[in-house]
Amino acid sequence: MTAQVTLRMGFRSAAWAGTRGDVPGEGELFAPTLDEHRPRDWATRLPWRLSSQVYVGILGGPLAVGVIAVLNARRLGMARGARRLVAAIAAAGTILAIVAAALVPGDAPRLLIQLGGALTYAALHRVQRAPDRIHTTFSPHDDPAQDYASLWVPGIAAVAAGLVVQLGLVALVEALA
Repeated sequence: MTAQVTLRMGFRSAAWAGTRGDVPGEGELFAPTLDEHRPRDWATRLPWRLSSQVYVGILGGPLAVGVIAVLNARRLGMARGARRLVAAIAAAGTILAIVAAALVPGDAPRLLIQLGGALTYAALHRVQRAPDRIHTTFSPHDDPAQDYASLWVPGIAAVAAGLVVQLGLVALVEALA
């Protein structure tokens, strides 16, 4: 009697499985993961390609890539909490890059802002990766180039504005220190 496995409504016996409660017989391996996903409205603005945001991060710093990532998170249809996380990562990267650039003398501020932008991009890419994959999976287009909007104009604007603001903040922090 102890070697027998009792099946009740698709569940194995908890004693046989070695757990306290009932365990599903098939596990989560074959459970569908995108059942509750609502496909996006393709009439809205398309998101920007994540791989293109790295250029904004390297050339414009963490503030520029942060602004682009926050706007892209909205375009990807990310939840409000995830968008707040994107904004928090961007703010933290910007603050750390400005403080680091203000503490190092010489021509290093520009390089440290670029390094901060690359590191901030890496963190932001990680947060946006799953929604971007869902966007790509449910795309009705045959050509992948039609899935994304162009980042040229907003990217150049973010790079120019981001550099001016960040280098101005570095000069302000250096003057106060």
